[in-house]
Amino acid sequence: MVNAMKNLYAINHLIVSELQTRDLWDDGVFGGLHVLPILHELLSSESNSTFVSAFGRQEMCRLGAILYLAAIRQRFRINLVRGVYISRLKTLIATADELGIDQHGPLFLWCLLIAGASTKISEEREWFIAKLVEIITRMGLCSWERVLTVLKEVLWIDRLLEVELHRLWESVYFHLNG
Repeated sequence: MVNAMKNLYAINHLIVSELQTRDLWDDGVFGGLHVLPILHELLSSESNSTFVSAFGRQEMCRLGAILYLAAIRQRFRINLVRGVYISRLKTLIATADELGIDQHGPLFLWCLLIAGASTKISEEREWFIAKLVEIITRMGLCSWERVLTVLKEVLWIDRLLEVELHRLWESVYFHLNG
């Protein structure tokens, strides 16, 4: 898992660098050669003890990384079914208190935003919105710019999930200020 995350950080940096010089999203070979091996590693490292306290944070990170890579692959016009990973992450987040997972940190917010932006199911989306409102309030973040700063502390590529995150933020903002 540690190796997969190191590789994910490296590919994230490479993608950000490549996007400064070319439209990388039209290079499907790049996506296949660089993204697919990391995704395979993350999908292959599923923990049998998914919701056991010692592995809760690791599993949350793994599921968030899978959803993040799915968003990257989507930009390469390759879709990955995300529903099962969103559902697992939702269950894990719902039990975060019991598992002792820090709900104030950037990783937690990053996972919530990635999953919330990725879901197409309205009930799940509403659940993620409610949880985001709670966490954003608790973290004292009052603007998208501050939320984006936290995202960039974990992993981020500008304009990744741009439309989805904009819609999600509109709903969160409405609940925060409604």
